[in-house]
Amino acid sequence: MTTTEKFKKLIILTGPTCSDKTTNSFYLAKYFNSEIICADSMHVYDSFDIGTGKPSKDQQKEIKYHLIDIIKPYESYDAWRFMHDSRKIINDSEKSFFIISGGTQLYIDALLNGLTEGIGKNDSLRDQFKKRIDQYGLENLYNELNEIDQDCARKISRNDKNRIIRFLEIFYITKTKPSVFMSSSKKMGFKNIKYIKLSLDIPKKDLDSLIEERVYFMIDRGLLKEAERIISKYGDKIKPIQSIGYSEIAYYLQGKLSYEEAIGKIIVNTRRLAKRQLTWMRKDKEVYWCKDLNEIIEKSNEFYSS
Repeated sequence: MTTTEKFKKLIILTGPTCSDKTTNSFYLAKYFNSEIICADSMHVYDSFDIGTGKPSKDQQKEIKYHLIDIIKPYESYDAWRFMHDSRKIINDSEKSFFIISGGTQLYIDALLNGLTEGIGKNDSLRDQFKKRIDQYGLENLYNELNEIDQDCARKISRNDKNRIIRFLEIFYITKTKPSVFMSSSKKMGFKNIKYIKLSLDIPKKDLDSLIEERVYFMIDRGLLKEAERIISKYGDKIKPIQSIGYSEIAYYLQGKLSYEEAIGKIIVNTRRLAKRQLTWMRKDKEVYWCKDLNEIIEKSNEFYSS
């Protein structure tokens, strides 16, 4: 007698920043009476609310969310931890159906396909990299990474200090391009799951407008006061302060930008982030691009019933 293998089903609702993932995943979770796992590298940080577009407190009361506000702003979190945390939630739950919502593609890929077996940190190398940052700026390291491995460099932000350092560390330890090392190393794929990837297909002009609207919405909600409160408590050197929205406000508070310049920079940098995210996603043939929420629900229903 054969036994039927049981699979957990995941609807992965992703997309570039400001593509309404938070709202649509909330409606989707209500529709299917499901829980949401947030695949967002900023949602894990406590206190960072307005600038990260977290679900509202009311939404969090109505739907169970995972991996929101799980670490303090001075603590570290990465794709490796997300892979283990998200898989544990899914494996330990009696539920067989989850919504994965977020735009951090590295986290989504880590959940589904696993990460390469890690190599240890090299404190001596890291100290050298940090000294170079202090002397020449982070751009110097990013340019070196770009010369070594363009495929790796273009997938990350020029301001992503942790990953720039990590990729250079991999190169100097293994003498191999980071992209080659990671693609050739053994990965631990997530077993016994079925999934579908969905995203809203928003024209660039409309997305640019949505980004501008959201930035002014965050300003109106009190992004400046939130950033001031965080910096007064934790300082302006912690990792999440370097993210878009907060770093520009920090420059304003330091007198390096006017208030209007800071807002303009947030808009420009958010649009650049959306472009990078879309570049990654357009290469992913698994993503099904939907025209609206109704089509997202339609495709989700088909998947749920399959």
